[in-house]
This record gives sequence, structure tokens and C-alpha cells, in this order.
Amino acid sequence: MKTRTKPDRPSRLIGLLVLLLFAAAFASAPASAQTSAEGTALDRPTVFLDAPDCDAAAIRAEIGFVDWIESAGGEHVLVTVRWQLLESGETEYVLAFEGRREFDGERQTLSVPTPAGSSAEETRQALVQGLRQGLLRYAGKTAVADRLSVVLLDKVKPTAVRDKWNFWVFSVNANGFLSGERSYKSLSLNGNAAASRVTPEWKLHFRLSGYLNRSSFLYDGGEIVNTTNSKSFSGMAVKSLNDHFSLGAYFEAYASTYSNIDINLSPAPAVEFNLFPYSQCTRRQLRFLYRLNFRSVRYMEETIYDKLRESLWNQSLSVTLELKEKWGTISTSLEGSNYFHDFSKNRLELAGEVVIRVLKGLSVNLYGGGSRIRDQLSLPKGDATLEDILLRLRQLETSYNYYFSVGLSYTFGSTQSRIVNPRFGSGSTRISISM
Repeated sequence: MKTRTKPDRPSRLIGLLVLLLFAAAFASAPASAQTSAEGTALDRPTVFLDAPDCDAAAIRAEIGFVDWIESAGGEHVLVTVRWQLLESGETEYVLAFEGRREFDGERQTLSVPTPAGSSAEETRQALVQGLRQGLLRYAGKTAVADRLSVVLLDKVKPTAVRDKWNFWVFSVNANGFLSGERSYKSLSLNGNAAASRVTPEWKLHFRLSGYLNRSSFLYDGGEIVNTTNSKSFSGMAVKSLNDHFSLGAYFEAYASTYSNIDINLSPAPAVEFNLFPYSQCTRRQLRFLYRLNFRSVRYMEETIYDKLRESLWNQSLSVTLELKEKWGTISTSLEGSNYFHDFSKNRLELAGEVVIRVLKGLSVNLYGGGSRIRDQLSLPKGDATLEDILLRLRQLETSYNYYFSVGLSYTFGSTQSRIVNPRFGSGSTRISISM
């Protein structure tokens, strides 16, 4: 005859401990959605609305992310709506949310005031908005949460934050390069400082830069020394007038041994029209920018037009198209300019850029352009020496130029900047190299 032996106390304690560990593991495991009593994920909560003094049917029709039931019992959320008249004349609706079943114990109360004299439709919309806010708490814990989106109705200004710098951004850059050998040595120095402030209403940009290059050659027992330098200051101020127009001004002061310019001062009022609203700038732009330039210039050497100084007016008009798609961006700009004293002194420039996204943050960049040049007023009189030509010590007469580049770029870092102001472009309508 077989006899059963009872489990000893240590075995029962070990078994109980294992069960407790399993229970704790399941209790602490995160859940993406609330589950029903049968263990399946809830698609959306069922709600019973107790609002005897409201058009409950019309209210329920505007909230589709919950399942409404017609009678109490079995709901996940019970919503009770009551109202009271305040001394101010407003009517206050009190919305009480009480969680049941899987949401047992989750309660909240919202107050929805409506001004005196509100129409039935205005009152209904206020109640719908209050119910949406309260029910999101419960719907957000069910499977329907993945299909919900939240939209901020108020237009929040990007500058509506506290900034100790008042949205000014500063940058300073300086570098030098030294190279040499027994019969040659070269020293290059350049630096720049910039300050900018960009808001939806104003766009300010200022830049100061300088460049110096000194090279020396030992030849036939002697030393040949060449020095080139340039200095410049540029400023831009743009005021947003409306969603299509901007008004502003440029100012430029520069000197360049390469360009035969001792000093050039150039203020330029400007106006811009964007065919598309500026609010669409993250998708498309078609900007027309007109500038009226006054140039007061003093040359280092007499020019081919027998000038040592002159004051001139010229104008420019640029058209810029920018389109942004999922695959990347494309932009092109056409600019024409001429002098008023002689319309044959003009220039036409075309530039374009294509940025193709390869991976997140990684892009292929294609950039190129060219110019037809008929406005070289600063060319010095006299023939250029072989030294001037080979070392590019002075600007030479030409009727055109062109450039093209291909590159890769990778962008990463903060995505918190929310201010986008495309007015007047990046602050300059012409790419130039001063030496």
C-alpha cells in the first residue's frame, strides 16, 4: 500500500516564492495599451455620457475615438455633465470623468465656462472640446492611441520664450597658414566676426572680415615679395511687412588690393516680393528682390576709364526659386544688374543648387553657376605682368566666369530652433572672392 508524503515546509515556501516572483514580474512589465478582462488589448474605451440638459447625440457624433453606449453598465468611463449659473453671468459646465473596470480609480473633473449669451452651437462646441480633453486620458491607454494626433490651435510665436541673448547669435573665426621651403615661404591670415538676429518680424545680419597673404621667392640672388589683402564690413536689415512683401537695406564697405579698391562704400535699399506666402517657405519660394545701390569708390590705381574715384548708381533684380521635396531640395537664382550712367556696363548671373538626401542627415550636394561680365569698372590701367597673372595679384579683364562643385554633407545636432525667416535670402545676392 502506497502512502503519500506531504511536502515539507521549505518546499512549500520555495514554491510560494517562485509564484510571487512571477507575479511581480508581470505586475512591473510595461504595457503599451490597457487590456480587457479577457486579456486582449482594448481598441478604444466605451463611454456612457450622462448629460440630461445637453444635446448628447450631437456631442457624441463629434468624438469618434471612443465607443459610446446608450445605457449605463459595462462602460469603461462614465461621464457626468452638470451645470451651474455663476454670479458673473457665465454658465459653468462641470464634467466629471469616472473610470470603471480596467480604469477603475481614475477620476478627473474639468470645468467648462461659457459666456453669457452663448448660442446653443457655441455651448455644444465648448462641451465637445472639454470632453475631448478629458477622454484623451483614457483613450491614450488603448490601441486607438496610435491613431490619435494632438494639434495646437493657438499660433505660438517662436520668440515667445525667455532668451538671455535676445535671439542674437555671434560667431568668431580666425585661422592662419604658414608654409615654406628653401626658396619660398608663404603666410596667410584670415578672420571674421558675425552677429545675426532672426525673428519672424526682423532679420539682422552683420559681418566683419579680413584677409592677408604674403609670399616671398628667392630668385637669381634676390627676393621677390608679394602681398595681397582685403577688408570688408557688410550689414543687412529686413522688416517683414506681410506674408508676401519685405522691405530692407544693405550696407557694404570694403577694400581689396586684388580688385584695385582702396575703399568702397555702398548703401542699398531693397524690396522683396514672394509669390508664395512666406509661411510656405519650408516647401516653396519664388522671391523677386530689387536693390538700388549707391557706390562711392576710391581706387588704388587709375582705372582703364581714367578714374581714381567716382560715385555711381546701379540697380539689380534677382529671381530665386526654391523647392523642397521628400528627396531633397532644388534652388536656382538669376540676377541681372546694370549701372545707370552706362547701361552697357552690366552683369548677368545664374546659380543653382541641388541637394539630394541619401540617408538621414547625409546628402549629396551639387552646386554651380556662371556669369556674363561687362561691368569691371575697377580694372587698373596698364598691362598685367606675368607675375600678376600667375600669382593672381590683380583682377584681370574677362567676359565670363563659371564654377561647379560636388560634395557630401552630414547634418546632426539640435532640432530645437523653430525660427525660419527666408526674407532677402542669406544676406547676400552675390558670391565673390576677394584677395
